[in-house]
Amino acid sequence: MQGEEVGSIIWTQNGEVIAEVELVSTQTVAAPDFWEGIVIWWQRFIGGFFGDEPHATSKTTLPQSFDLKINYLSVTDLAEAA
Repeated sequence: MQGEEVGSIIWTQNGEVIAEVELVSTQTVAAPDFWEGIVIWWQRFIGGFFGDEPHATSKTTLPQSFDLKINYLSVTDLAEAA
């Protein structure tokens, strides 16, 4: 469904999470009907003999540039909040 969260991107640096952004669908895509499902199954079945992927691959396109603002609390801020 359009506007539904479908995943997230997590940026890490030296094993520490520095940012996380939810991925939201921009459009609704209908599920395949019965015959389309049969065709997909057949393509994957035959493709398995030729080394094709056994599942659909996804493609994520990110804008050339985007604003990434990281809000974080320092150790001092956390101590003051407690």
